[in-house]
Amino acid sequence: MISLSLLAWGAALAVQVVADECQPWTWKRQAPEEVGTIECRYETRIGATEAVNYYTCSEIALRYGITVDDFFMLNPSVATDCSNLKNGTSYCVRGYKQPLLASDGKCGPQNKNATCLGTPLQCCNSKTWKCGDSEEEDCAPGTCFEGACLGAKVYSIDGKCGPKNKNLLCGGRWGDCCNFAGVCGTGASFCGKGNCESGNCTEPLSHLPAPGSGNLTWDVGTTPDGSCGGAKGYTCGVLWGSCCNAKSACGSGEACKTGCQTKFGKCFNGTDLVFGKDYVGTKA
Repeated sequence: MISLSLLAWGAALAVQVVADECQPWTWKRQAPEEVGTIECRYETRIGATEAVNYYTCSEIALRYGITVDDFFMLNPSVATDCSNLKNGTSYCVRGYKQPLLASDGKCGPQNKNATCLGTPLQCCNSKTWKCGDSEEEDCAPGTCFEGACLGAKVYSIDGKCGPKNKNLLCGGRWGDCCNFAGVCGTGASFCGKGNCESGNCTEPLSHLPAPGSGNLTWDVGTTPDGSCGGAKGYTCGVLWGSCCNAKSACGSGEACKTGCQTKFGKCFNGTDLVFGKDYVGTKA
């Protein structure tokens, strides 16, 4: 038989509670990142013996597929002439500056440039300056200011486009063609031959690629940063402007005239923008 003392010991053990065990734990919510803080996701290190000069910032930016402005934004301590770059030091090449979140659903320049990214509704509507997620309206080219879209840095939100207007493209409610006056629209006066500067232009059939010819480099170009020609032989397209100027930079307007390099984009022949016979891109 089990003794009474053993049963009493077992009962006491079952109800015993040690003061420092099984205490509740509350997870603390992580504090939001401070607006303006640089959140770096990847760094590169300048070698101890690597040559450092005025061009090093541009070389690093090109190597990692970012703009020079992005490099300076990610590394605010670097002088704009790159004079204080140091060997054996790491610099940020992937990351972002923590923006002001549109926690109340209001966004854009009317609301301290609050961003919709990181909120449930990720597109900032330039008509209402409110966050939304409609593909036909809030996130559409020409309406979406920023967020889950290419935004106002690529597409015009006021109907003005082309080289006189930061080389903005047309789309959505403004039409998909930019004429040489820098105005978005549709129809022959905007998309027709001799009128269309960029966008869904009416092109001669001779400019269309052969079936199965691969990427439309004649339209989008191969340049990652707006440079063209030179040692790398980048070609221009609608995003940076279809013409490669004398300084090996893509553009429109004057870039298509005197000094225009026919190997790396379109040039003006007196009546139309056309490719030269020596064009190096893919075209029929």
